[in-house]
Amino acid sequence: MATARQQVASALRPLLPKTWKLRDYMTDFDKLSSPTVMLHVTEVGPFPQAPLGHLLVTMEATILCPNSDPSRAWGVLDDQVLELIHDLGTIDALTFSTAEPIVYSNHFGFNVRFTVPSTKD
Repeated sequence: MATARQQVASALRPLLPKTWKLRDYMTDFDKLSSPTVMLHVTEVGPFPQAPLGHLLVTMEATILCPNSDPSRAWGVLDDQVLELIHDLGTIDALTFSTAEPIVYSNHFGFNVRFTVPSTKD
């Protein structure tokens, strides 16, 4: 059985621009060669509109650009991140919440937050 994160990663992968990479986790950000997406769970809670046993999983897709020059990084990311956010609506049961610009380890990017339901099989 695939985890919620694995299911979202599988649905997200075809929506990403061809040059972007989807990584489980990174520790060495100096090796970024193209925009990179890391998907992680930030919160799990009850799903109030569903019966007991259903959970609402909050996730973030952290998108980082390899360019440390802000004007170049935002030029690469702005339109593509907006397009990705629009495309998130094509993933069943995924609800977009927010997208916030970030600076992480001298790289510019976005944290895109959304929720997905989860049930135990």
